[in-house]
This record gives sequence, structure tokens and C-alpha cells, in this order.
Amino acid sequence: MIDLPEETLKVYQDGKKNFEEQLVSIRQECEIIKKDFLTKDFIIYNSEAEINACYSFFLQFVPYLNHLIYFSKDEEVISKLKSCGFTYATLKWMIDINEIESEIRRLEKIDGLLIFPHAYLYSCIFYVSSKFHLNALEYFIGNVSYNGIVTNKIHVDFTKRIRRRNYIHNNKSKLSKNEYENIMNEKIDLLEKKSSENGEDNTKSIKSLLKLLHGDCGSIYELFQFSTKGISKSSFYFELFPLLKMLVKDKKLKSEIEFFDNTAEQVYNNDFRLYRISKVKDILNLK
Repeated sequence: MIDLPEETLKVYQDGKKNFEEQLVSIRQECEIIKKDFLTKDFIIYNSEAEINACYSFFLQFVPYLNHLIYFSKDEEVISKLKSCGFTYATLKWMIDINEIESEIRRLEKIDGLLIFPHAYLYSCIFYVSSKFHLNALEYFIGNVSYNGIVTNKIHVDFTKRIRRRNYIHNNKSKLSKNEYENIMNEKIDLLEKKSSENGEDNTKSIKSLLKLLHGDCGSIYELFQFSTKGISKSSFYFELFPLLKMLVKDKKLKSEIEFFDNTAEQVYNNDFRLYRISKVKDILNLK
């Protein structure tokens, strides 16, 4: 932590309060969601079904997906997800909110470093939740060619949906009332609301979401903003490594034991600190 001007300190304190409140809310909601999820009977996935049946299958999980990401160590939840057809490619994106909280609090306490805990929590949740949704959608619903590029159907859906929302808004028309349309539009409404609460530009958040749905995660990492005083940026990258290791499940980030057990790491001069800094800079698309 570093000394802050009064105005910035107030923003920090407000964000810290939101951070604490969101953690409490997540844990309370997870208890309710878990009980409901475990007692609910779901339609079993059929890989040979028509596309509308696949959408119907996926939609039954929509009320639960944003909270299921937190049950990475809950065998009951994991077992049921597997029985419903969820595979490792999707389940690997689940996290332990206690571990995420612990890492954010650790970063917050580092002398000479300023982060905003609520913004970091939001970034972690948004990234993992989006990846979880995306992988599930790609597996259960599949990909399609759009403007000459193969992409997942949800990316195409959201691209067209944003255009329709802008058109409808400009022409004062009403949105469609079918179940799928309402659910997906509610997702965008929630993203816009969260963006406003975090002082983010709605347009920027929508663009970030569309990039993420297309597999471009670079924009997400822009949310990991920080300031340093008396310590180097490299020191921050070194300290950020454990948090990113929890989040970035599509890259192999090695532990210290794994690093020194691998004789191929000569490029880092057997320096684990250098390895951590280099990997974080690669993930953040920094030179």
C-alpha cells in the first residue's frame, strides 16, 4: 500500500467496502445456489440433438453458471456437473473464491504497491466466468463460420445482439420476449450495470466481452491496473504470478518445484523469479 491523495483514498475505501460486501454476497448466494442445483433434475445432454434442443439444454444451467464457478473443490457439485455432460475443458475454469480472496489481500498489503481490491475481484470473476460460459457453449452448442472466420456461436449471437439492441434503442422498439432472448439480454444488462458500478465505460466493457468470446483475452488483463512507489514494476509482475496461475488455465504456469525439475528451463538461467516475471509479462502482452 502507498500513501494516497484524499480523493483517491476515498475511491479506494469505497472500493474496499464493495470488495468485502461482494465476498459476503457470493458466499451467501452460493449456499442457496448449491442446494437448488443439487436437488434439480436436468435434461441430459444429447450430442445428436438439433440446435434448438442444445440451446434448451444449455439454458437450464443459465441461472446457476455464474455461481458454479466457485465450487472447484466441491465434489458434490463437480460430480453432478460431470453427470450432466460437463467435461474437464469447462470444469478446469472453476476457482476457489477463498484462494482468490487470499491472493488479492496479499497483493493489497505489499509495501509500495497500490491495487484496488474490488476491481481485481471483478476482473478475476469476469474472466473465469466468461471462460467457463464460453467453453461450455462451444462444447454443447458448437462453432460456426461468421464473416469468413470460424468462431463460437455465442460470439456471433452477442455480436448480432449488440447491434439489435442499439437499433432497438435508437428506434424505441421493444426487445423480443422469448426466454432465450430475455436471458441473454439480461446478461448484457448485468455487465453494463457492473461496469457502471466500477466506473468503467459500458462500450469498452462490451468490446472486451466480445473479444473474450472470440478467444482474445488480452483486453481482460487491462483491468489489472496498479501503481508502484519505491518498488519496480518487475516486482509487481513477480507478485502477480500466483493470482494469474489460478486464473489462466489454458497456459501451463509452473510451480517452483516444477520449474527446477525441468531441465529445459535454461532460457531463464534457472532463475524462478525471472521465469515468473517473464510469464506474467507474456500473459499481459507486455514487452
